Order: sequence, then C-alpha cells, then structure tokens
Amino acid sequence: MTGLRQLLRRTACGAVAAVLVLTSMGDVKADPAADGLAKLNELSRQAIESREAVTAAQRDADARQAEEAAAADRHRGDLEALDLANTQLQPFQAAVDRVAAMTYMNGGGAGQVASVLTADSPQQLIDQLTVQRAVVDGAADKMEAYRSARARAVEAAGASEKSAADARAAAEQASAVRADLMAKWGELMRQIADAEAQYGALTPQQQAVVDNAAAVMPADPSLAAPGADIPEALPVGVASEAGLQPNTIVAARAVSAQFPQIAHIGGVRPDSKPWHPSGLAIDIMIPNPDSPEGIALGNEILSFAMSNAARFGLQDVIWRGTYYTPSGPQSSGYGHYDHVHVTTTRR
Repeated sequence: MTGLRQLLRRTACGAVAAVLVLTSMGDVKADPAADGLAKLNELSRQAIESREAVTAAQRDADARQAEEAAAADRHRGDLEALDLANTQLQPFQAAVDRVAAMTYMNGGGAGQVASVLTADSPQQLIDQLTVQRAVVDGAADKMEAYRSARARAVEAAGASEKSAADARAAAEQASAVRADLMAKWGELMRQIADAEAQYGALTPQQQAVVDNAAAVMPADPSLAAPGADIPEALPVGVASEAGLQPNTIVAARAVSAQFPQIAHIGGVRPDSKPWHPSGLAIDIMIPNPDSPEGIALGNEILSFAMSNAARFGLQDVIWRGTYYTPSGPQSSGYGHYDHVHVTTTRR
C-alpha cells in the first residue's frame, strides 16, 4: 500500500483497534478493521463532496449577491429617471393648468375674439392666430412627450423593484443553503477528527496492530486521483505530481512557473483530512518564511492563487493563520506560517 493512504487507514482503524487487540481471532466473524476503514473512506468521500458543495454554494451565493447589487443599482437608476421625468413634466403641467384656468375665466374663446378685434390687418390676424396655435401645440406636444416618458419611467421602476426583490430573495436563499452545507461539512470534519483522536490515544502496540491490519486492505478507488489531463501547456514544476488531481497539477505548475524561487511544493501525503491524501492539496514551502521577504513572497502567491481561482478550480488557500476562499478571507487561527496551503476541487 502506498504512503498516501496509510494515515487515513490508521485513523479508520483507530475506532476498532481495541477490538483487534482484545478479541481473539476465533471469536471474530467480521473484520472490524475493514469496517473502520470503509467508514473513514466514506467519511472522506463525503467530506470532499460536502466541501465541494460548499465551494459551489459560495460561488452561487456570491453570484446572487452580485445580481442583487446590480438589481438594486438598476432600481435606483429607474427611480432617478422617474424623479427626472416628474421634474420635467411638472412645469408644463402647471402651465397647462394655468392656461386652462385662464381660458375658463375668459369664456373659452375670448382670446381668439380679442385677436380679431385688435388685429390691424387680416394678415396680422392670421399671424397672431398661427403663433398662438404653434405655442399651444408645441406645449401640448412637449407635455405629451414628458407624460409618455414618465409613464415609461413608472413602468421601469415597478419592474426593477420586483427584480430587486426577487434578487434579494434569491441571495438570501443561496446564503441559507451555504450555511446549511457548512454545518454539515463541519460535522464531517468533527467525525474525522474524532477518529484520528481515537488512533492517537492507542498504545504503540495497538497502533502496530492497526497499521498491520490496514497494510493488507485494498485502497478505496473513489478517492483515487484520475489520470491527469492537463490542457495547459505548462512545464512540470518542482512538485511531485504522483497522485495529484488535474486542477492541483495546474496550480502547482503555474506556481512553479510564476515563482521560480520556490524550491519545494508538497503534494500527496498522509493526513487525517482527505485533501492531501486524495491529491487535492499542495503545500508551497516559503524560503525564510518569517522574514519580510518571505512574508511578501507568500502574500504574492496567495494573491496569485486567488486571482486564478477559476483557472485552478480553487477551493481554499491558507496562509499565515488566515483561511481564504475565492470570496476572500473567512476565518483565522489556521497556522500555516511556513507554507501556503492550496486546495482545489475535482474536475
């Protein structure tokens, strides 16, 4: 059995080690070590799928929040357009109201009668009536145009208000889905940590029994890395690519190409968490990590990974105590002061 599964197998068998040690072979009808390994393999599979679901849910939540913000911006713009339409319409409406009031007070056609009585010639009368009609028609046309614009603005504001409300509801639902998936993923991590703690509590003799039992068990094919199909023309870097997943290989090669000062990138190794053993994580070792130059280099690699999140299928990055997802920093207290940890998702 290769080294990449040894610790996971030990962890799985930790829960049943006492049975292995204290129960005679003649009394055992089932293989508790195999059962324990199968349980941990299933936990590991669920943990990977659950974390990938969390990553997908986070991306969906980010997209929904962006849509919500865009919808809110559109609604604000539509309200501003409506305010402008009201402002433009108001003076014309007031003028028309005044003209209507004056016409009513003057007996309707008094203005035209006055023009007839005061005109010096028929041509002057025609000119006066033409000007009056042009003024009235022009004002009416402008007011109708502003009324139409206002009606369109009212319709647009109503539609964008509904769109903003729908986007807000979708964003809230996406955030709730993410929170639920995060809770489930956290429970899986707790179960795996419990199994690791059970193994760590065993005596060296009990651990040896577990290790020997695990050494003859077949590997779980569901966690094995598929044959790597790397579409990018990147040279092989300093990381050993044995067992790495395709996205992880792309990330490792890209880091090597971008940062030639990096001399070592760790890949597949035993771990109680499933990402390194399943080829989904790399550790980018930083030269002189506590020096200003080392910290700056780690920061550059962090920024490089985050800016290439879609290209790498990035799940998370850990550097100098902070846990990052493609959405940004999420929490602290994670160690990793001498290397940048990068986790990708499966293709």
